[in-house]
Amino acid sequence: MMALDLHLRPIKRPSPSDRFNLREMKKAIHQESSRLYFCTVITVFLGALGLSGTLAAQAPPKKSAPQDPVIVLQQVVRRVRVDVVVTDAKGQLVTGLQASDFHVAEDRKPQIIRQFEWHGDENVEPTLPKRPPLPPHTFMNLPEAQEQGPLTVLLFDALNTPVGDQHNARA
Repeated sequence: MMALDLHLRPIKRPSPSDRFNLREMKKAIHQESSRLYFCTVITVFLGALGLSGTLAAQAPPKKSAPQDPVIVLQQVVRRVRVDVVVTDAKGQLVTGLQASDFHVAEDRKPQIIRQFEWHGDENVEPTLPKRPPLPPHTFMNLPEAQEQGPLTVLLFDALNTPVGDQHNARA
């Protein structure tokens, strides 16, 4: 805390000989009242400054971000893939269907089918690309068997996933 050292002088009282010198007396009173006004303003300012520091120390702490921030990804999807298996009353697969054979709705609003594919044994190409000869301990991701249907990809995030969970995911 800062100490304020103010020296107040008493108002000079006119002596009996200066009794009729009113101009000097008014000047002395004006100087003294100006000095008192200045001291009052400084005192109020320092009090307000000290009070604001006290109130700032009592302010509730601001909410800080959590230690482990959660990443939220938002995406607008204009196309959704829907895989369908159609069987008849006897449980046999129905083949040869076209997009016009289906009706798709979202919240009871009809949706347009923009792409239609039929997957089955009839679409399988019997030949695979020939695998090039590789040196020992060299691998490639070219499939050894013919793939059927849509491709599924699993991504493991080794950077942000705890080690124990990584082990469980691999298992």
